[in-house]
Amino acid sequence: MENNINLDKFIDKMEIIYCIKKRWKLILFIIIILMSIIYGINKFGSKDLIYQSKSTIFIGKEENKDKNTVYQNSDVLMYQSLVKSYEYIYKTSDLINSALKGNIEKSAESVKKNLKVASMTDTQILEIAYNDKNPNDAKKVLELLNDKFIKKVNSLVPNSNVEVIEKPQKPKAPINSKNRIPYIIGILFSMPVSVGIALLVERWNDYILTEEELELLVGKPILTVVPKINIEKVK
Repeated sequence: MENNINLDKFIDKMEIIYCIKKRWKLILFIIIILMSIIYGINKFGSKDLIYQSKSTIFIGKEENKDKNTVYQNSDVLMYQSLVKSYEYIYKTSDLINSALKGNIEKSAESVKKNLKVASMTDTQILEIAYNDKNPNDAKKVLELLNDKFIKKVNSLVPNSNVEVIEKPQKPKAPINSKNRIPYIIGILFSMPVSVGIALLVERWNDYILTEEELELLVGKPILTVVPKINIEKVK
C-alpha cells in the first residue's frame, strides 16, 4: 500500500507544482551545473565562423537583332532542360582549378565541398552559394568561378547568352554560431532536465516533511500537528 502511494505521488499538476516549489534550490543548482558544462564546451570547443556569398546566373540564347530572331518557347524549354548540364560544368575540378590558379590558394576539392549549385525550378537561372571562413575569399572565389564559367559555356554552346544577375557580395555576418551549443538551447534543455531530476528525487523520498505534503497524500485536511520539542532546551 505504501509503495502504491509513492508511485502515485506526483500524478496531478498541483503536486508537480508543489514539488517544484519545494525543490527549487535543487532545480536551480542543476541548471547552473548544466549551463556551466555548456559554457565549458563552447569555451574550449568553439567552431570556426562560416561566411556565405551568393550569386545568380541567367543562361539563355543570344538574340540576333539583324535577323529579327524571336526567342521561341521551345528555346526556353531547351535551355531549362540543359540547366542540369550547366550545374555539372560549374562544379568540375578543371573549371575550378583554372579559375583559382594564380589568384587564390585553394584546392578544387575544398571548394567543391563548400560550393552549392542549383537551378531554380522552371527557370533558366542558376543559384550559386559558396561558404568560406574568410568573407573576402567567399566573394572572390565566386567571382572567379562565374567569370570562368561564362567563358566555358560560351565556348561550348553556340549563341549562348550567360549573364550574372546577382553579383557575389562580401558577406557581412556569419551563417553559423561560434558556439557548439547555443545558450538558448542549453537553457531550454536544462530546465526540463532539472525539473525531471527533482521529481525523481521527490518520488524516491519516503519521508513526509510538511503538513501540505501530508494533506496531498491523504486527501484530507490536517486538524492538528504534534509539535517537535527540544527536551534539552526545556530542561
